Amino acid sequence: MKKRPYSQDTAPQTGDLPVPWIAPLDRRRYVAVLLAVLVLCALLLVVVVLTMPALLKAQSAPESDGSNAPLPDTGSLSTTLPESTPPPQNTDFPASDTQSPTHSDVLTAPSPEQIGQTESLAPDSSPADEQPEPVVIVEHVLLGGSVGLEYRSYGNGTCILTGAGEFSEPCLVIPAYSPEGDAVIAIAQEAFRDLRGVQVIQLPATLRSIGERAFWGCYDLVRFCVAADNTAYVAHDGVLYSRDMGSLIAYPLGRSCATLTIPASVHYISAAAVDTGALLECIRYEGSVEEWKQIEICAQNDALYTLPKMFQ
Repeated sequence: MKKRPYSQDTAPQTGDLPVPWIAPLDRRRYVAVLLAVLVLCALLLVVVVLTMPALLKAQSAPESDGSNAPLPDTGSLSTTLPESTPPPQNTDFPASDTQSPTHSDVLTAPSPEQIGQTESLAPDSSPADEQPEPVVIVEHVLLGGSVGLEYRSYGNGTCILTGAGEFSEPCLVIPAYSPEGDAVIAIAQEAFRDLRGVQVIQLPATLRSIGERAFWGCYDLVRFCVAADNTAYVAHDGVLYSRDMGSLIAYPLGRSCATLTIPASVHYISAAAVDTGALLECIRYEGSVEEWKQIEICAQNDALYTLPKMFQ
């Protein structure tokens, strides 16, 4: 029995899929095509899901011009230059002029030969574009010293500083030589007693002796400085000691420190070395109680008895 040709008149009205354009296909082909379409849609969805975070991140990231780039880790950088790269050189200033001055309790005073060499330089001996470093200013202060001080000559090329005279500056620089050319080897007793306004006192290398109570009542004084080549005295943390740290000579009364630390090497404390006007709250001795009792403490040091003490 032959099948009749398919036509709209002979197409079944029930039981078949109502898709006119797929009519030439049979049921199995239709299902296969539908499954292929679904698989393609699923693959496309997977691709979109996988690529969407990267696209969102690229759109949200701001354009960078390099200004916000993270700094490199300097710890991992090597400071060794390649062999083909010459070391950097500064040809604008000499190496000695580019060094920054250091600050310490010990300042080096120039020798008389250096004084003569400095004063003999012509004004145009240095380059025109060279700017003086701060250390040059300090050297000039050390060269000239403070003016207006009073001296008494011994008649043998040395003298003693007897008083402040007309001096009224915050920094007192005692010169190594008086205006008459005598070496300043001593400071008289009570030479600067009750001298107000002085905050720093610089002692020269020539100084060998300081009288008792020389700095008594200097309530604005915050620091002592001593020339490095002075063989008699030294400044430790702004406090004046003998060179061997065996004697405490003077404590700056204006120093804003609550605790005075006295080394265990100290066996002598000068008169009025630690005045009651000092801004101290405690004495710390780096030795034992028995060693403290062996220290010779002169008069006008009541703070050493009244203030609480700590021992090593």
